[in-house]
Amino acid sequence: MKDDLTKILNQWPYDSTSVNARVVEGSDGLPKIQLRLDLGILQMEANGRPDGLRPRGAESALDYHLIRAKTTRGVYSLDGDACGELQQEAVQYYYRYLARFNLRDYAGVVTDTQHNIELFNFVAKHVEDDEIAWDFLQFMPYVLMMNARAKAELLAARGERDGAVAETLAGVRRIEEFWKEQGDDDMAGDCFEATTLKELAETIRESKPRGVAESIRDELSYAIRTENFERAAKLRDDLRRMESSATPPLPAPREPVRLKP
Repeated sequence: MKDDLTKILNQWPYDSTSVNARVVEGSDGLPKIQLRLDLGILQMEANGRPDGLRPRGAESALDYHLIRAKTTRGVYSLDGDACGELQQEAVQYYYRYLARFNLRDYAGVVTDTQHNIELFNFVAKHVEDDEIAWDFLQFMPYVLMMNARAKAELLAARGERDGAVAETLAGVRRIEEFWKEQGDDDMAGDCFEATTLKELAETIRESKPRGVAESIRDELSYAIRTENFERAAKLRDDLRRMESSATPPLPAPREPVRLKP
């Protein structure tokens, strides 16, 4: 069949040991984020809602319901259809921020995780059924963790290690506060997401300060991976200027120098 996807899938084999993501240029000239799964490839828009739709003319289903809630007199309640629509949207944003984290698009991860955090809180506020609310809130610790990790990565890339550690520990507190609000003090003190952020904070504390050139090289690598060749060319020029203006190395001493232990 002409519509068989086997050739496309074979050109990008699935690797179960890591997240498989890439950025490609769409037929409309806009970037698309692709995520390789075991049964195929997800393609998402890089801006707006991942599927490119505008529910009832709004930027997202969440935005639509936020507007409705503000303009509706009295109590605004979400029915089953609305919850299903919002749940589907949350899954789309999850797939995109997962791909973005792998692509080191940390600013995009912050934006997408913030969307889901707001979505979860909105649903919990506007449904009467606690079980339906928990269908969303059970994923809150993970989203809070990814949000904090992305913010910390952005700060660490700029050499702001203290700020990165502070942001990571702030994420721990938000997760612990969530579990306390749920009445589960045991999870507040010992859950996977909080433990992961604490370990990340220690890693950042012990890491060596990143130099400007190293940060530029990392950004250059990302630009090449995402096929942003215009940005890559500029970064290469920045590196060349930095290397050409660097102080030339001193000539080697004639006598061997004994270093102090």
